[in-house]
Amino acid sequence: MPLIPYKNIDQLPPEVKATFERLPVHLNIFKMLANAETCFAPFLQFGTALLSDWNTLAIQMLYVVIYAALLALREYNDYSLDALIAGRGGAPTV
Repeated sequence: MPLIPYKNIDQLPPEVKATFERLPVHLNIFKMLANAETCFAPFLQFGTALLSDWNTLAIQMLYVVIYAALLALREYNDYSLDALIAGRGGAPTV
Protein backbone atom coordinates (compact mmCIF):
# COMPACT_ATOMS: atom_id res chain seq x y z
CA MET A 1 0.00 0.00 0.00
CA PRO A 2 1.55 3.32 -1.01
CA LEU A 3 1.92 6.13 1.48
CA ILE A 4 1.04 8.73 -1.15
CA PRO A 5 -2.69 8.72 -1.90
CA TYR A 6 -4.01 8.33 -5.42
CA LYS A 7 -5.33 11.55 -6.88
CA ASN A 8 -8.95 11.59 -8.02
CA ILE A 9 -8.84 12.16 -11.78
CA ASP A 10 -11.98 14.30 -11.73
CA GLN A 11 -10.35 16.77 -9.30
CA LEU A 12 -7.22 17.39 -11.38
CA PRO A 13 -6.55 20.77 -12.99
CA PRO A 14 -7.54 20.83 -16.69
CA GLU A 15 -4.00 20.69 -18.11
CA VAL A 16 -2.97 17.76 -15.88
CA LYS A 17 -6.23 15.96 -16.60
CA ALA A 18 -5.71 16.39 -20.36
CA THR A 19 -2.17 15.00 -20.06
CA PHE A 20 -3.40 12.09 -17.95
CA GLU A 21 -6.17 11.29 -20.43
CA ARG A 22 -3.62 11.04 -23.27
CA LEU A 23 -1.67 8.30 -21.47
CA PRO A 24 -2.06 4.89 -23.11
CA VAL A 25 -2.34 3.15 -19.72
CA HIS A 26 -3.58 4.75 -16.49
CA LEU A 27 -1.18 3.24 -13.98
CA ASN A 28 -1.40 4.02 -10.28
CA ILE A 29 2.08 5.55 -10.31
CA PHE A 30 0.71 8.28 -12.55
CA LYS A 31 -2.20 8.84 -10.18
CA MET A 32 0.27 9.31 -7.31
CA LEU A 33 2.45 11.59 -9.40
CA ALA A 34 -0.60 13.73 -10.21
CA ASN A 35 -0.39 15.01 -6.61
CA ALA A 36 2.58 17.09 -7.78
CA GLU A 37 0.65 18.85 -10.50
CA THR A 38 3.48 21.05 -11.76
CA CYS A 39 5.85 18.07 -12.06
CA PHE A 40 3.48 15.72 -13.87
CA ALA A 41 4.21 16.66 -17.50
CA PRO A 42 7.99 17.15 -16.99
CA PHE A 43 8.19 13.74 -15.30
CA LEU A 44 6.53 12.10 -18.29
CA GLN A 45 8.86 13.94 -20.69
CA PHE A 46 11.92 12.87 -18.69
CA GLY A 47 10.77 9.24 -18.64
CA THR A 48 10.14 9.30 -22.38
CA ALA A 49 13.60 10.77 -23.00
CA LEU A 50 15.22 8.04 -20.89
CA LEU A 51 13.38 5.30 -22.71
CA SER A 52 14.31 6.67 -26.12
CA ASP A 53 18.07 6.70 -25.53
CA TRP A 54 19.35 3.62 -23.70
CA ASN A 55 23.01 4.70 -23.78
CA THR A 56 22.15 7.83 -21.83
CA LEU A 57 20.15 5.80 -19.35
CA ALA A 58 23.11 3.54 -18.58
CA ILE A 59 25.41 6.48 -17.87
CA GLN A 60 22.80 8.26 -15.77
CA MET A 61 22.10 5.12 -13.74
CA LEU A 62 25.84 4.79 -13.08
CA TYR A 63 25.87 8.34 -11.72
CA VAL A 64 22.82 7.54 -9.58
CA VAL A 65 24.58 4.53 -8.05
CA ILE A 66 27.75 6.51 -7.35
CA TYR A 67 25.81 9.41 -5.86
CA ALA A 68 23.71 7.07 -3.71
CA ALA A 69 26.87 5.37 -2.44
CA LEU A 70 28.44 8.73 -1.59
CA LEU A 71 25.33 9.78 0.31
CA ALA A 72 25.10 6.46 2.14
CA LEU A 73 28.76 6.43 3.17
CA ARG A 74 29.22 10.13 3.82
CA GLU A 75 30.42 11.57 7.07
CA TYR A 76 30.19 15.20 8.02
CA ASN A 77 33.01 17.29 6.52
CA ASP A 78 35.00 14.34 5.17
CA TYR A 79 35.31 16.04 1.81
CA SER A 80 35.57 19.61 3.06
CA LEU A 81 38.46 21.80 1.97
CA ASP A 82 38.20 23.70 5.26
CA ALA A 83 39.36 20.65 7.21
CA LEU A 84 42.25 20.13 4.77
CA ILE A 85 43.40 23.74 5.04
CA ALA A 86 43.10 23.76 8.85
CA GLY A 87 45.09 20.51 9.04
CA ARG A 88 47.98 22.10 7.13
CA GLY A 89 48.07 25.13 9.40
CA GLY A 90 46.40 27.54 7.03
CA ALA A 91 43.68 29.97 8.01
CA PRO A 92 40.25 28.39 7.82
CA THR A 93 37.80 29.96 5.41
CA VAL A 94 34.45 31.25 6.58
